[in-house]
Amino acid sequence: MPNIGAKIYFSNVTGEVLKVVSEKSGPWVIDTSFREDMRSYPELQGLDEGEIGVVKIDYGDHAEDLLTQIPVSVKKGVIQWVPIDSPAEAPQTKPFSERLANVETEAVSTMMAITDAYESQLAADTNREGETVVTMMGLSEAYEMILSLQARIEILERGDA
Repeated sequence: MPNIGAKIYFSNVTGEVLKVVSEKSGPWVIDTSFREDMRSYPELQGLDEGEIGVVKIDYGDHAEDLLTQIPVSVKKGVIQWVPIDSPAEAPQTKPFSERLANVETEAVSTMMAITDAYESQLAADTNREGETVVTMMGLSEAYEMILSLQARIEILERGDA
């Protein structure tokens, strides 16, 4: 019966653990290659193969660690572990594609907010323009009334009334 050890995939750049593949045992279990794992696991899909490292653990080695701890980083081939119940647990990092989708969603939300603010400002400007036109018409009517009253005053002063 084949026994396949665990694999820990990590970023060669940061040392951050990206995926832990548990050890397996059974008649139907087969070992997968690095490239097969890159295609199979969402956490690894879309990442540059040159920036991903893997530590292969022999079957049974680190069994206790894998049950009670979480590997959080790999530096120079050395795995750094944190207890599962530790409050200082490493933050879960979402896959790059999910983080990119979140950034794109936030960008669309920001653009929509800017568009709403622009439209509100445009409406306010249009409203002000309308108020300006009404004010100018009112001033024009007042000016015509003043001219009419001046003409009457002149008529009254001449005594032509």
